[in-house]
Order: sequence, then C-alpha cells, then structure tokens
Amino acid sequence: MAEPTLFERIAARDIPAEILYEDDRIIAFPDIAPKAPVHLLVVPKTARYANVVELAAGAPQLLADMVEVARHLAREHADGDFRLLF
Repeated sequence: MAEPTLFERIAARDIPAEILYEDDRIIAFPDIAPKAPVHLLVVPKTARYANVVELAAGAPQLLADMVEVARHLAREHADGDFRLLF
C-alpha cells in the first residue's frame, strides 16, 4: 500500500494546517511557501487522480466543486480575484 500523500496527511490532521474550507471531498488551506499575497491550495481529499486531466475525466463534478470552492475563498480572501494553477 502506498504511503499517504502530503495532502492526505493534512486532511487526516497528521500534519497541522490552517483549514479554510473542508467538506467530505475537498480541503483548502494556505500554502506554506506562498508565491502571492493570497496563495491557497484547494485539493481533493483523495489521491486517486494523479493530475487534473485524470480528475476531469474521472470526477468532473469534483473538479467543478473545487473551482466553486476556489471562487468562494477568493471572494472571502482576495476581493473575488483569483487564478487557478494545476
């Protein structure tokens, strides 16, 4: 069995993080090495998808929900402005 990913360990609370959003499939928190004044990570709680292409093909609603979470957090933390990087 593969070792849990860093993000899975954050979701499991094995690694501390300031959780800004969480539901049963998505977790969001600030990056520990921000590259912008507001740099948040919105990630699925599963490591099933290796990249955004696999996520879009295998769970398009999850990807759409992650974008919606990013939009919500941008309104809350950055006057609504945001960009997504995958």
